[in-house]
Amino acid sequence: MVLNASGLTWIGPHELLFSAFKLANHKGIATSNDQRGGLRDIYFPPNGLGQVFRSYLSPDRKWVLAAQADGSGWLPCRLVPFDGNSPGRQVGPKRSCTSAAWSPDGKWMYFSSMIGGAFHIWRQQFPGGPPEQITFGPTEEEGIAVSPEGRSLITSVGTGDSTIWFHDKNGDRPLSQERYSYNPQFSSEGRTVFYLTSRHARPFWAGAGELWSLNLDSGERWRPPVPGGIVSFALAPQADQVALVMVGPDDRLALWSAPLDGRAPPRKLADDVVRGVGVSQNEIVFRPRTAAFLELMGFDGANRRRSTFFGTWDVSPDGKWSVVMDRIPLEGVRSPVVLYPMGGDADSRIPLCSPCSVSWVLEGRYLRVRFGAQQDAEDRPTYLAPIPRGEVVPALFRTGRLVSEAEVAKLPGVRIVPLGDPVFRSDPDTYVYTKRTVHRNLFRIPLE
Repeated sequence: MVLNASGLTWIGPHELLFSAFKLANHKGIATSNDQRGGLRDIYFPPNGLGQVFRSYLSPDRKWVLAAQADGSGWLPCRLVPFDGNSPGRQVGPKRSCTSAAWSPDGKWMYFSSMIGGAFHIWRQQFPGGPPEQITFGPTEEEGIAVSPEGRSLITSVGTGDSTIWFHDKNGDRPLSQERYSYNPQFSSEGRTVFYLTSRHARPFWAGAGELWSLNLDSGERWRPPVPGGIVSFALAPQADQVALVMVGPDDRLALWSAPLDGRAPPRKLADDVVRGVGVSQNEIVFRPRTAAFLELMGFDGANRRRSTFFGTWDVSPDGKWSVVMDRIPLEGVRSPVVLYPMGGDADSRIPLCSPCSVSWVLEGRYLRVRFGAQQDAEDRPTYLAPIPRGEVVPALFRTGRLVSEAEVAKLPGVRIVPLGDPVFRSDPDTYVYTKRTVHRNLFRIPLE
């Protein structure tokens, strides 16, 4: 019905408030009629590096609450004027905020925010006043709908867990014992699985993970001597060092490296980075939060340099190519996924697919492809497309056009795994994955 729009709400008989992309990974708030007429920008995050996912118009139609995120995760909510004449200001708790609401009289703002690793409901008087927490306990609350008379709100209350599972020709079995385990990775020899654990139900946002490992032969569990507060990690090819993105006391993310045997203390390599980290050719691949380019450096911090374009998901095994969500439209697609030579330009790009995610697995023998938006990762199958020897991608991806899911599914020799996030060992039939379970129901919470 409406192209390039998400988080859409009706604010009048023919008026819409919604989020829209301007460039790849740059999304803000706009308003228009239901025919896209009278389109007007309200707020877009600065520097072209953030996204607003949800927005909420005040009862007097003068203000909008915005739930936004950047490469480091969800940010505090923001209050911006509906006329778009200023970038507004931060409101609510100074932590992750995923949804908001107004009281019918406009005197209160409500927020679902994470403090201490769990989402709870907070409120704050408008236009100012200290935020106060109004829900507590072991469960979490997300999403807010205030009743018409303003005496209660409805929210989704529940909890969940995540465990690491191992799959091979004998079937599936759980590996982790902790309730919240996630982000598994194999060591280089494939006999040890490293993963993160957390005390919180939302470790993916809390940034409070600890690194653990499990030996698949002996069943022995071991915690490497590295700090907690880990958001993501990547192992060196020799599995003797690890790159870590960790959250600091100021909630900023920093890049560290550490030996897994504790022979030396962890070493900070860069401040203010985004959540993801990778390794290519024994170098760390990361992106500063305020930059539009990837950077590379050694595990000792040496030879730091700029690499390629914003939105990169993976680097080829030979270190010569990168998978990029491009800023330049292609075939009518706003943010196509393409292949760039490292340090190349727009004329050198090779179209891949969209919307999709692409990476190289199993020592570069297969191209791992999953179609759909990132938030649908767990619900979509993974395709393993075999790569001919000496090539960087299958021939289907060298046709100069975007490839469809139906075409990939029909490729000779393609393997289909009914999971969105498997991590493979040495063959397509052996992998680990995260199984997440969520238990939620709607509850009415009185406000008086």
